[in-house]
Amino acid sequence: MWLIALCSASWGCSGPPPGLPELATRVADTYLKAWQAGDWDSIYRLEDRGPESRSVLHQSLTDRLLFYQINEVRFSDSAAACAVTLRWQTPAGTYSETGELYLHRRATEWRVAGYRNF
Repeated sequence: MWLIALCSASWGCSGPPPGLPELATRVADTYLKAWQAGDWDSIYRLEDRGPESRSVLHQSLTDRLLFYQINEVRFSDSAAACAVTLRWQTPAGTYSETGELYLHRRATEWRVAGYRNF
């Protein structure tokens, strides 16, 4: 058993750097909480766009994020994909969707790079 552990460590097959999954999850959670609160300044600071851009998740000015859940995080050294479930309130009613929130790392900071619903 120890031989397998030794071989894995020497071939670079160990897990991610300490704290990486938690850091990516924390950034996604902070972003979605800001979205729920309508805190546009925080949203724009977490996106990899200038403040003159629309938000990555922006549906319309009237939509409101009621609920979110981060389901799974896949990651590498410089990118992460967070599977999410979102529930929106719109003028026409509520609806739920699933998708992925994409993050990438620039230097030491993580930023939201995009979103795709399924």
